[in-house]
Amino acid sequence: MDINFFQEHNISLSLQDIALGVKYEFIDLDIASKLVDQVVFNNPNDSQALDLSLKIILNGNYSYIYDEFFVENDFILDKWRYILLLWAFDNRLGDSSDYEKINMIYASFGYPEDMNKLVNYNPVDPKENLQGGYEYILDNWIQYLKEYDYLIGKQA
Repeated sequence: MDINFFQEHNISLSLQDIALGVKYEFIDLDIASKLVDQVVFNNPNDSQALDLSLKIILNGNYSYIYDEFFVENDFILDKWRYILLLWAFDNRLGDSSDYEKINMIYASFGYPEDMNKLVNYNPVDPKENLQGGYEYILDNWIQYLKEYDYLIGKQA
């Protein structure tokens, strides 16, 4: 994941979102620093973001991101789950390796029910009368991303 991904998708992150991303290693410290700069650029009157950005620049110490702003809540976790699924979708290969990416996200976030239709080893909903397979997963993946796209524009 790089800064271009966040910019291309107009993903709006708070300092708390960035801190959680660092803690769980969804992003590295270089990307985190660039995202903090983006918060400052988008919110020039945000004194916390400006202070954090200056500490990073002056001290070269990224630990401030985690130390001062880490908060874990369901909204931030859901946002990161969406971001990871969006990144995986953008980088899909159209083969079984895509299943592995989805399955890893599914397991990492505690097997959330709203992802059941994205996981290749879960049974297909009999009401849908489908055989499953890659197209089934792909269609559900697209639907999931459409349904939860509001997550990337909101602040925690």
